[in-house]
Amino acid sequence: MSKEIVFLLSNKGYILDFSGPMQVFESANSLSGKKLYTFKFISTSDINQVSLGSTKIVCDDNIYSWQPVKSNTLVIPGGDNCTKEAGENEIIAWVKKYSGKFDRVASICTASFILAKAGLLNNKPATTHWFYVNELREKFPDIEVFNNCSYTEDNQGKLFTSAGVSKGIDLALFLLEKDIDISFSNDVARHIMFTPEPRIYDQYAIPIDYSKLSERMKFILQYIDDNLSTLVNVDSICDNVGLSRRQLSRVFKSELNMSPANYVEYSRFKLSDYKLRFTSMSLLEVSNVAGYSDLNSMRRSIRKRTGLSPSEYRQLYKP
Repeated sequence: MSKEIVFLLSNKGYILDFSGPMQVFESANSLSGKKLYTFKFISTSDINQVSLGSTKIVCDDNIYSWQPVKSNTLVIPGGDNCTKEAGENEIIAWVKKYSGKFDRVASICTASFILAKAGLLNNKPATTHWFYVNELREKFPDIEVFNNCSYTEDNQGKLFTSAGVSKGIDLALFLLEKDIDISFSNDVARHIMFTPEPRIYDQYAIPIDYSKLSERMKFILQYIDDNLSTLVNVDSICDNVGLSRRQLSRVFKSELNMSPANYVEYSRFKLSDYKLRFTSMSLLEVSNVAGYSDLNSMRRSIRKRTGLSPSEYRQLYKP
C-alpha cells in the first residue's frame, strides 16, 4: 500500500529542502517499480502556488481549505520565513492542529523552528541549519538541540528534524530505511549519487562553512584529505604546507576552533565510514587507505564514535 507524503510548501522556501527529499522518494518508486509513495503539495498561502526562489510550484491545495484526515508523512521544508517571529501564525496554528493526523512529521533545515513554535519539540531532540543552532537553543530551552548531526528522531519515531538544506536528503534516506530497509535506502543513495552522513551524533564533527575559510586554510584541508593514507602525524602536515606546528595550531584554532590532530582524526573516520559502507574493501585495506597506523587504531576510532566495531558498523549498512 502506498504511503502518502505531504509537502507543506511556503513562499521563500529553499528549493533543495523540497527537491532533495522529493527526489529520494521518487527514485524509490522508480527503482522498486512500485508506487511506494504518493505525493501531495500543500501551499501555506491562500492560493495553490508557491515560489521557491525563482521556481514556481503548483500545489494541490492550501492550508486554508485542506484538512487532512489521515496521512503517513508531513514534510516541512525550511526557508527564510521559518526563523521570523511574526507573519507565520497561520502556518504554526495549522501544524499544531493537524500534526496528529500524520504518522510522522519531518522538518527540513530551518523548518524545525515551525515545529518548535508549535510546541511539538519540547523535551525532544532536534537540529537545524548550523547557522541557527544557537538561536534555536536560546529561544527554545526545553528542546534538546544537537549541533553536529544530520538528523534527529524522537523516541517514538514520530518527529524528525534535519540539519541544513542537503541534510534533508539524509533524513529522507533514513525515512526510506525505516519504511523498507537499509539495503534499499543505500541503493537509492547510490542511484542519486549521494553519500549519506553517518546517522550517529558525532561529538567531534563541526559544521565547516568553506566560503568563510581563508585560501590557506582551504589548501591545508584539501592537502590533508588528499593525503590521509600517507600522513603520519601533524609534523608531516607542517612540512608540506610551510607552517610550524605552532602556526598550524593557531590557524586551526582561529578558523575551525579545533586542533589539526582532531581534524585529521575525524577525516580518517569519515573516509573509513564511506569505505565500510559503500565498498567491499577488507578492514585492513580500509585502515590503510584512511591512514591509520594499524587495524587496532581504526577499531578504536570507530568504536569511540559509534560504540561498534568496524565489522558491526559495516553490517548496519549491508544487506
